[in-house]
Amino acid sequence: MVSNFVTYDLIFLALSIIFVIYFLYKRRNKIERQGVLYLYKTQVGVNFIDKFAKRFAKILKPMQYLIVTVGYILMAGIIYLLGFTIYIYLKAPAASAIAKIPAVFPLIPYFPQILNIESFFPPFYFTYFIIAIALVAILHEFSHGIFMRLNNIRIKFTGFAFLGPFLGAFVEQDDKQMSKAKRFPQLSILAAGTFANVILTILFALLFWLFFSLAFTPAGIYATPNYDFVNSSEISFMGNVSFGNNTYLELISNNTTYFASLSAKPYIENKTYDLIPAYISSPMFNAQVFGVIIQFDEKNITSFSDLTNAVNARNPGDVVNIKTFYNDKILSYNLALVNKSGKADLGVMPPATAQEGSFRKLISMMAPGEDPEIYYVSYLGSFGIFIKYLFWWIVFINFAVALSNMIPAGIFDGGHFFRISVEGITKKKRIADMAYKAVTWIFIAALILLMLKWVFNLIN
Repeated sequence: MVSNFVTYDLIFLALSIIFVIYFLYKRRNKIERQGVLYLYKTQVGVNFIDKFAKRFAKILKPMQYLIVTVGYILMAGIIYLLGFTIYIYLKAPAASAIAKIPAVFPLIPYFPQILNIESFFPPFYFTYFIIAIALVAILHEFSHGIFMRLNNIRIKFTGFAFLGPFLGAFVEQDDKQMSKAKRFPQLSILAAGTFANVILTILFALLFWLFFSLAFTPAGIYATPNYDFVNSSEISFMGNVSFGNNTYLELISNNTTYFASLSAKPYIENKTYDLIPAYISSPMFNAQVFGVIIQFDEKNITSFSDLTNAVNARNPGDVVNIKTFYNDKILSYNLALVNKSGKADLGVMPPATAQEGSFRKLISMMAPGEDPEIYYVSYLGSFGIFIKYLFWWIVFINFAVALSNMIPAGIFDGGHFFRISVEGITKKKRIADMAYKAVTWIFIAALILLMLKWVFNLIN
């Protein structure tokens, strides 16, 4: 079913490319090229923007204070998130899966498959892309336009920007009028687009929650074998050991045996990282039980507490049967529980407690009502899954655009928002321009550092 949809999606992508080529060719006299972008300028929507701004002026005028406040909150949020990303990249153990995710990735169809990060992101089809980007870009730009007209700044053009088959939107203001406007109106205009994205994020998050509550039901849990972090300086032995078809590093530290990924070996030998994540010997790991746990001794498991209670009801040494769902197959395992502090133990933990848990929790925030530890099935089959991920991507992209657009640097709205704010505080344009340039270069340097670190992680 999925492969069939991918075929239709790729056909849709091909047809979209043909349409864009035809559209640009037929209107070639009205197309303006700026670098790799092709801009089609129109007056479409200008009258609507003007009428909307006039009709709701009494509501929109005081709303500007909220918009500017949200702008500052988003700017603080993206600065924190960038700091968190730098920390993860520089401090996370090399074997952590999150270190394989690029700090900046292109928001293009199929990027999770291209970058091999499907464990963190759902499928991103071209259909999702075109719907989500159309919503994000058009409402973002129209919001800029509405607050331009609210503050009597003329709109010269609206239009669409084309980068290959990919679509964007823009609203072009009268730059002279914009530069002469007071600082507060300029701030509200700059933050209006991201504010619209925040509203869309909340709206579609609620729609996601409603749809998910009605169309999905728990059917299993995601779980992983217990593991801990081993101090590389305390490892007294390192060798290879196989469990089934998988080979691991066998590590002995403080008379305890651990099992780590083979990719961790150079980092242990070179003492690159102090702490290395490694599995602990357990029934779950030794039997190589991976996938979604759906049954424990014929009892359906729909939450982690279900599994915990089922294990606690047994005795050490009892042989139990576990069924998992993995690669579209149901697998069955018979294994003996071990003794841990006088109780039966399976050696399992929820994935949210793993090293990459903070990132997973951030991603799962885009799916209100969905517990990241639980595996769900849809009453509507593949259609339900399609709509679920469509809502997820609309929420994620709106949230990502709202945050990233307030980066206080470069060509982002946040860069100009930051510069105007500094000028308002210092009353000196020269200082504001210097601060703007300095923050821009800091951002570029941090970005280069993160991408170099990502390349290093991939090579090693």
